[in-house]
Amino acid sequence: MSSQASLDEKMRDEMEDEGNEQEVMALDKGPEIKGVTPDTDLTSSGSDSDADYDTDLDCHKVVVQDYLDACSSAHAIPQSVVLRGLGNRDLDLSHRNLGNRQLLPLFHALKDNMRVQRLILKDVGLDKDGVDSLARGLVDNVTLSFLSLAGNPIGSEGLCHVVRLLQSNKIIRSIDLSDTNLGGDAVPLLSHLLMTNTSLRFLDLARNHLGILGFVRWLLLQYGAVAIRWVFVSRENMSVEFLRLAWNHIRLSGAAAMGQCIAVNRRLRMLDLSWNGLGYQGAVALARSLPHNTELRELDISNNRIDWKGAQVLAGGLAKNSTLKTLRLGFNPLTTTGAMDLVEAASTPGCGLRLLDLTNVPVIAETDMMAASLQLTRGFRLIHGGVVFIHDILGQRVVFYAARVVEREQTPMEKLLSHMRHRMIRPLEMLREFDKSGTGHLSQKDFAMRLKRANVPLHDFEIAALTTSIAELQVDGNRRINYSALMESIEKHILQDRTRRWREKMIQARAREYNTRILEDGKPLYWSWDASTATATSTPMDAALISMSSLVSSKPSVAAGSAASASPLTFAAYLHKMKQVQTADRFPKLKNRADFTMAAPLDEIGRKKKRVKKMKSRIRAMPAVRETTTLVGMHRE
Repeated sequence: MSSQASLDEKMRDEMEDEGNEQEVMALDKGPEIKGVTPDTDLTSSGSDSDADYDTDLDCHKVVVQDYLDACSSAHAIPQSVVLRGLGNRDLDLSHRNLGNRQLLPLFHALKDNMRVQRLILKDVGLDKDGVDSLARGLVDNVTLSFLSLAGNPIGSEGLCHVVRLLQSNKIIRSIDLSDTNLGGDAVPLLSHLLMTNTSLRFLDLARNHLGILGFVRWLLLQYGAVAIRWVFVSRENMSVEFLRLAWNHIRLSGAAAMGQCIAVNRRLRMLDLSWNGLGYQGAVALARSLPHNTELRELDISNNRIDWKGAQVLAGGLAKNSTLKTLRLGFNPLTTTGAMDLVEAASTPGCGLRLLDLTNVPVIAETDMMAASLQLTRGFRLIHGGVVFIHDILGQRVVFYAARVVEREQTPMEKLLSHMRHRMIRPLEMLREFDKSGTGHLSQKDFAMRLKRANVPLHDFEIAALTTSIAELQVDGNRRINYSALMESIEKHILQDRTRRWREKMIQARAREYNTRILEDGKPLYWSWDASTATATSTPMDAALISMSSLVSSKPSVAAGSAASASPLTFAAYLHKMKQVQTADRFPKLKNRADFTMAAPLDEIGRKKKRVKKMKSRIRAMPAVRETTTLVGMHRE
């Protein structure tokens, strides 16, 4: 133990010179507390042997000395927080505006570091060149599992270095790239990363404007709307299980594309799409995809402008999903009606939802009681914005919407006809049964009394409204009901009912057609691509990704001289390839310009109205008709 004591004394003298008082205090407390110092591996059982302890201290001394030597070579000031953090599991340098020059010695020291497992470089002033140095320093690191580059403007050029790092380093499992100014032109690089990396589990891409930026809005028009569908969470995703895409301006056709990608996902377990703009389009796509997904456990679509119509459509898909456990829909204009639809969907036997977060969304007492009963049966939990007494006026439904039948209150005449069908009697038979005197007509008061005695399920005010609508005013001033008046009222009601049903069917058909268009807008456009690296059925993006694999698959060079030329050349080649893809036509060439239209096709009624309008215009254009119209006008004058 004499060697151990001399080693402790030597280590104490060196740390006193560096101003590290915490390590000195830890050594002064003796060997009984060495098992709980930050230098100890928490996963190991028991105390380390003297030989292992000596080796650990030697490795730490080497890393610290490498950092000090690198600071001296780069003319950088050694940072005390870095000296303390090199011996801990977590090295957090958040919000320290160090810049590339101060961080370069740290990246050099991390090559042989065996202790740091979490490196947090949030908002430290790192740019693309600093990321290049970081990638070369971590390429052979075998302990780092979490890396955060959030808040640093690395851009797509810096992302190239990150992709190369993750292709070589299989130890890193989580990476935070939020608010790194990636933009839409980074979508192909991220696609290549997810299709080749097999070790990454957590990926944070929030606040990167992936949905709107690109080559002069080209990625928005062509791939900004659809690339996310087949890039981030499609079958090509090899390993990522937790993905954050909040604050990325994903909306319209991009929302439809993102919603549809969930149907083909076989890996993702948590998806965060909050603060985007999915709206009704995203709700339709999610409703279509949720019944086919069996892997997703948590979905966050809060703050996405989803109204009660979107909630109604989304409830249909939620009722058929048995694997989703957490759904967050807070801060959306769902209204009390949409909240009730979602809770009703959660109460279906096939739904496996356990937590429904409706923060800042009011509910009525009936919805709260339904959630309380589900909590007793299967542990369901509802978070809402308070209980109100009545439904919101905004969310009231009076007709059919989408493909779901909305319950409508029956009119008094419908209840009377239902009673007649139940008893299997005709209107004439009912009138004869009511007319005891055989005169063929009844007063309004007697007809109301007979309806009550016949146990027709009508309230007094409904009977009064029904008899008033049927009765005819006679010469003597009294209102009477006869067979002709009753049949005329029944025929009028049947005609109105048929018209209403036809209108509801048309609304359903138009809603289904509209939903189909939403889903079609979110699908990628496939066309033939004549290139040596692509097949006949692949897309230009596929060809770009195939050629890009040779640019980003190479291992980063450790030599300092190759860093300055490798990065700009790689990204320039990437831009050149993407600009070649940009020249491809989005739509196939049309033989006739008139064949292309953005208007919806006319239905049968529209075509009939158009024919009538043309016929009237032709009739007015005839000379005889014009002369007759002029004579009639002169005669009237």
